[in-house]
Amino acid sequence: MNPVIGHILQRRGKSVPADDGRKIVLVLWGGIMRGVRGGGAVMALAELGLSDAFDEIYTVSAGFPTACYLLAGQTPLGMSMFSEELCSKKFLNRWRFWQGMDVGYLLWAMREKKAMDVDHILAHPTRLYVRAVNLQKKTFEYLEVHHIGKDNFWPLMHAAVSVPVLHRYAARIGEFDYIDTNINGHLAEHIRHVLSTDATDVLVIYNAPAQRWVDISGDPRVLEICPPKNWKLSRFELRPEALYQAGRDMGRLVKNVFGEDAGINL
Repeated sequence: MNPVIGHILQRRGKSVPADDGRKIVLVLWGGIMRGVRGGGAVMALAELGLSDAFDEIYTVSAGFPTACYLLAGQTPLGMSMFSEELCSKKFLNRWRFWQGMDVGYLLWAMREKKAMDVDHILAHPTRLYVRAVNLQKKTFEYLEVHHIGKDNFWPLMHAAVSVPVLHRYAARIGEFDYIDTNINGHLAEHIRHVLSTDATDVLVIYNAPAQRWVDISGDPRVLEICPPKNWKLSRFELRPEALYQAGRDMGRLVKNVFGEDAGINL
């Protein structure tokens, strides 16, 4: 059995903080509508009894709301956001040059249609980070949801999902304006930052093969789960059936990785 899988499964059905001498970290990525794969992946983790197994979660872009739904205990809502609420040109229209992504619509859907339990997220002991750009300082920062607090939760969500080329408006948090960093050139920095921490085990879930900018396959602390290259899915996919299937396929992949190594009956 892969040692990372073994260490994670030892926390199955348990909750952090764990007295096992390990610091287990989950890494989630974005990719606009490809984020449905992350939604399917964390739903599989929840079904495997691993919702509360991670000491820290590091995210970019769509990975942040996906992680929020995981910590809220609402993973089916998170995946259904893509195939039921966002699969419309009301949300995503790359020909709408002044606002290719309607972040206001997305935030409304997360607050009203697929209401996210913010109190449950903030009560959860897992530390949840999102990478964002501080526009005044021109620096990349990891903002932690508990540190930001309830009053700034939705501005933080706004910043996380505000893809610069599709949404021109930043979010104000305290004295600074923040926006998403999910640009290919910065993906390598995301994983390098996580590996620079004191994590003992790192589970990395990609939404597309192109997100594997750094070869970390030789690091014994790391387990990577990545969709195969022949699993095609556009960042701008709006067909509900394609999105639903992509999420289901990713969830099945995650279950197979954990189940085959651990003898879990799927």
